[in-house]
Amino acid sequence: MIRTVQPFTAARAAEWLSERVIFFHIPKTAGSTVNAHFKGLLGSSWQGQALTVSDRSTPEDIAIARRARFVGGHYGTALLSALGPGLRITVLRDPLERLVSAWRFQQTLKAPLPFETLEDALAADHPEVRRVLDNVQSRHLASPRLDAPPPREEWLERAQATLSGIDVILWQWQFDDAFRRLLSNLDLPAPAQVGRANVTGAIGRRPPPKVSVDQALKERAAPYIALDQALLAKVAGKADL
Repeated sequence: MIRTVQPFTAARAAEWLSERVIFFHIPKTAGSTVNAHFKGLLGSSWQGQALTVSDRSTPEDIAIARRARFVGGHYGTALLSALGPGLRITVLRDPLERLVSAWRFQQTLKAPLPFETLEDALAADHPEVRRVLDNVQSRHLASPRLDAPPPREEWLERAQATLSGIDVILWQWQFDDAFRRLLSNLDLPAPAQVGRANVTGAIGRRPPPKVSVDQALKERAAPYIALDQALLAKVAGKADL
């Protein structure tokens, strides 16, 4: 459960928030924690305090989102541009860790990938495996809409261009300290403990499968993380929190 400093009401948080925040949420990078924390501070409301959107949001929803103090969600670069001005933030994660986390999370859902092991999934040229696991950070950052990504050979260049317009990149492996500093820079109270939202295996679904990250798995995973590894190497100096 997300803990906040008390007393601190949603109205006071909205008044104190020094900048409007637009969060570009890449799956399995601690983004649910970011969304949950800002909603806890500002109040989750379609009146324009803190809300989430997607590529399927209506023009009316987007108009409301353009007035919100915090906007998060899984969406493409076209909507990112349409949301208007604000402090744009995202979180990036070690590509192999994100791949393993995405596999384990997917296997807890009602429609898991049709494979017994991650190794089997990576060995198959299966569209759902590619959707869930294939260089998702690069693809997400490269796609105007998440359901219509550009050609794969354009992902790295487009993703790098998108990140050039992101104001703050948080590394997931340094998330707690970086997130507290972000909140402090926004004149918002930082929790004593950040906590985690939507943690795989802790939200009442089926137990996630265990994964042993050995050399064989790393070799299988290499094509699924190569673009993301190159992307993180290119932007390593930009993560300024």
